[in-house]
Amino acid sequence: ILNACKLKKKHQFFVVAGVLFIYCLLCDFSPSIFRASVMSLCLMLGMVLGEQNDSLSNLSLAGIIVLLSQPLYLYDVGFLLSFGSVFGILILTKQISKLLEKIKLPKAICELIAVTISATLGTIPAVFSFFGEISLISIFSNLIVLPLFSIMFVILLVCTFVNLIFPLPFLMSFAEFFINIVVSLSAIFAKFQTIKTFSFDAFSGIVYYVLLFAISRFCLINLKSKMIIVLTVVLSLSTYVADLNTPVIFTSDFLSVQSSVEKSLFLSTKNNQKVLINVGDDEYDAQNIANMLKSLKVSTLDYLLLFDYKDSKQSNVCNFVNDFKVKNIVAFGRLDNSTKVGLATGLKSNKNLSFCEDVSFATNNNEINIDILYVNDIFKATNIAFDGISILKIENSLTANQISKNSIFFKDYDLCFAKNFNLAMNNIVAKKFICNSAVETDKDLLILDNNTTWSYKTT
Repeated sequence: ILNACKLKKKHQFFVVAGVLFIYCLLCDFSPSIFRASVMSLCLMLGMVLGEQNDSLSNLSLAGIIVLLSQPLYLYDVGFLLSFGSVFGILILTKQISKLLEKIKLPKAICELIAVTISATLGTIPAVFSFFGEISLISIFSNLIVLPLFSIMFVILLVCTFVNLIFPLPFLMSFAEFFINIVVSLSAIFAKFQTIKTFSFDAFSGIVYYVLLFAISRFCLINLKSKMIIVLTVVLSLSTYVADLNTPVIFTSDFLSVQSSVEKSLFLSTKNNQKVLINVGDDEYDAQNIANMLKSLKVSTLDYLLLFDYKDSKQSNVCNFVNDFKVKNIVAFGRLDNSTKVGLATGLKSNKNLSFCEDVSFATNNNEINIDILYVNDIFKATNIAFDGISILKIENSLTANQISKNSIFFKDYDLCFAKNFNLAMNNIVAKKFICNSAVETDKDLLILDNNTTWSYKTT
C-alpha cells in the first residue's frame, strides 16, 4: 500500500514501525510478536540503508533487543519456542528442502515439509523440557494446519480492518467460520497419541543449538572436519543427556518438601520405593512439586497418596498424574461417590486408583505404614512410619484440646510437618518441626523461607 502511495523507503520505515508498535501494544509485547516485529524492522532498515540483510544477524539483534527490554523472557516458553523455531527454519530449511527435492516431490510441498521439520528441530529443547511429550503426527498435522492458519489469519485481518471503517458484522461471522475450522482441526490432531520425551538442561540446550549450527550451511568448514565435529558433539551430548535423564536409585531414606506447598511431601525408602503425598492445591503448587521431582531425577512414583482429597483438586491431580508415571494412586478420606467417580473419570488410566476410608494403610510389603486421625470426620493428622523413621503431618488445624484427647497419637515422632506452628502444638512430642511460620517456643523448629526446598537423608 505504501509503495502504491509512492512513499519513500525511509518514510515507509517509520510508518511500518508505528503500526508494528501499536500491534505489539495490542498483543502485550508477547515474545513471538516482539521478535517478529524487530526482525521485520531490521529487514526494512537494511533496505533503507542499502545494506545487505543477513537473517541470522536480524534474529540475533531481535533477541538482544527483546532481552534488554525484558530479561526474564529468557525463561519464557513463548520466547524460547519463537526464537528456536525461527533459528531452525533459517539454518536448516534450504538443506532439507534440497534433500526432499531429490525424491521428486513438488517444490511447494518440499518447502512446507522442510519448514515444519526445521521448526520442530529448533524447538526440541524447549518442548522436551517444558512439556515432556511430543506429538507423533506433528509434522503431518502442520502440513494441513499451517496453510489453513495463514489463510485464516489474512481473512481475519482484512475483515477486521473493513469493520473498523464500515460496520459489517456478517464479515466477522465469515472470519469466525475459518477460525473454527482451524481450531477444530487442531483439537482433532491434539487427540492423537504423544510420546514421552527426555529433558534438556541449559548446558545441553546450548550444545544442541551449536550442533544445529554446525550441520547448517552457515558453518563454513570442509565436510570432513564438519563430520568429525558433529559426531564428537553428538556422542558427547548423547552421553550427557542420558546421564541427565537416568533416574536416581535411592539406597537410603530420603525426604523432601517444597516450602510453597506445605501439605506435600516426597519420600523414598532404602529399597527405592518412591512416594509423593499430595500435589498441592492449585496449578502453581503442582508445577513446584513437578520441578522438585525433576531436580531429584524422579520420573516414576510407586505411590501417590492423596490426603484430605476434595473435588476442587481433581483437575490438578489428573494433570499431574497424566504427566508422571504413577504405579498406585490412593485417595484417603470419607469421600462422596460423585467425588470418586469424578477422579476416576479424569485419569487416563484408573486401574491403579484405590480409595482408603480406614484409619490405617500400608504399602506393598508393609514398607510404609500410615495411621490417620479423624476428629468429627475431619482429616486432621497423619502418622507415617518407614525404616524406623516416624513422621507426623498436620493436615488441618488442631486445638490444644484435640491434641490432649489424642495424646498417644501425638507422641514420639522424629519429624513433624505443619504449615503453621501454634501454641497448641507445644503438646506434640517430636524431635524436629518443619513449618512455614511459628510462634515463639523452645521446640526445635525449622522455618522454611519462600521458594526453598528442604531435604533430609539418612546416613
